[in-house]
Amino acid sequence: MSSWERAMEIFEWFKRKGCYELNVIHYNIMLGILGRARNWSHVEFCVMK
Repeated sequence: MSSWERAMEIFEWFKRKGCYELNVIHYNIMLGILGRARNWSHVEFCVMK
């Protein structure tokens, strides 16, 4: 599993839990990780949600 996949897994886990409120900082971190990995399809998916 690559680092961006692990980061996405953790990010999705936080969203599913419901007791953690994701904010702009969390999204910026995730977008940075995906951007460095040049994973543009997931960047678009993350922005759309």
